[in-house]
Amino acid sequence: TYFRMKRYPEAIRYNKEAFDMHRRLHAVPNLQLATLMNNLGCVLRDSGKPEEALELFEEALGIASPLADRDHICIAEISLNLGLLYLQGGDLPKAKPFFETAIPSFDKNYGPEHMKTRLAKSKLESVLAAQIPQSGV
Repeated sequence: TYFRMKRYPEAIRYNKEAFDMHRRLHAVPNLQLATLMNNLGCVLRDSGKPEEALELFEEALGIASPLADRDHICIAEISLNLGLLYLQGGDLPKAKPFFETAIPSFDKNYGPEHMKTRLAKSKLESVLAAQIPQSGV
């Protein structure tokens, strides 16, 4: 709720508490831990801490990848957020494969009209459009 309200200090605090609690209670990394890391990464990204967010997203993907198939929704969520972070930083070549990973899973699990499916598709389209050389007239 604090994240949606853009009250980032509170959102960071509560996300960190949930993350720390889960880590204490579960010795073995699992998909829930990856999801908590992804959530905290979103808050950090949107609060202007992209480097911290990148570390969490990459670690979350490292945890989730051996535990879930490539088309698992957890992988899609993390991939979308990595794509958005790279796009925000202007690194289109790095953003592209993450959107390409997220789209099939969102489409399969949520359908083509879901906001996350549409977001991933529109971001991929913008990356592809930016990579097409414009001819001068």
